[in-house]
Amino acid sequence: MRAPLPFARASELATSCARGEVAGLRWRRCREVAADDGSSLDRRVRRVDVHPTFTVTAIRGDAWTGTLARVFEALSNFRDVGGHVTADGRKLRSGLVYRSDALCFVTERDRALLRDTLRIRTIVDLRTSMEHERMGRYDLTDVGEVVHLPVLDGALISEKAHDGSLDLASMYQAIAFDHADEIALVLTLLADPDRLPAIISCTAGKDRTGIVVGVLLAMLSVPEETVLADYELSAAGLATLRGRIMARLIGDGVPNIPAAAFALEPAALAQVLEDIKLRHGTVTAYLIAAGAPVDIEQRLGILLDDSSPEITRGLLA
Repeated sequence: MRAPLPFARASELATSCARGEVAGLRWRRCREVAADDGSSLDRRVRRVDVHPTFTVTAIRGDAWTGTLARVFEALSNFRDVGGHVTADGRKLRSGLVYRSDALCFVTERDRALLRDTLRIRTIVDLRTSMEHERMGRYDLTDVGEVVHLPVLDGALISEKAHDGSLDLASMYQAIAFDHADEIALVLTLLADPDRLPAIISCTAGKDRTGIVVGVLLAMLSVPEETVLADYELSAAGLATLRGRIMARLIGDGVPNIPAAAFALEPAALAQVLEDIKLRHGTVTAYLIAAGAPVDIEQRLGILLDDSSPEITRGLLA
């Protein structure tokens, strides 16, 4: 079991925030801190804005969880999947599942954030071997276990990139239905508390990662409009990401990266989720047909805030 995060109570966080240092990070401002008035913090959540792009949320009892957005030096599309509310009012826990663009770009400071602050245990890499050759593999064994589950045919994508025929609608269908086995395996990994916190990643962090996260959220009964809104959050980092990816790929046999590679098409994701239900009835049935355990929906309940304390007690410790 990992060492607990450094702030057990709000007063400790407030003191460290006043000094301008929390978990090894220096922040520019601290507008509000959670007061420690001696009462139980079990159900109390305060917001601490400590940096224009870093927000600490949810100080709850003896646990600390945070939501990161663009504090990394070399990641442009990294965010917490937690915080979304399901149709029946439950909430996804923060600090357990993250989504990201390719982690082959990380700096030493980024590596320390992943290892020491977020305490990542599992990193799922959905990129193909061709992408590994051109962009680099993840050298992150000091952070967590890297699980390589390639999604999409690298040669086919390269061919479509050359002739300009790559489009998101057909690509999303291929991801969901030609690689259902890989998606089922990713969600099975996320259902194992010993593998959390975990990161799901691909090159841009929006297409393959977007489909996997969309399936996860849909299975947990997060409303479709919320699923699509989460997908569209990737827009913020695409400009920076485009330059970084093109710098790695141009000159390596990909002369023209199509516009679709850096576009968002929520309607294509919505169609995938609709087609999953048309073919299988439910997202859960789709995952089971692809090899997930029959109790996958129950197992993934560890990601929700009404999970049994016996199951989740050790996740952030």
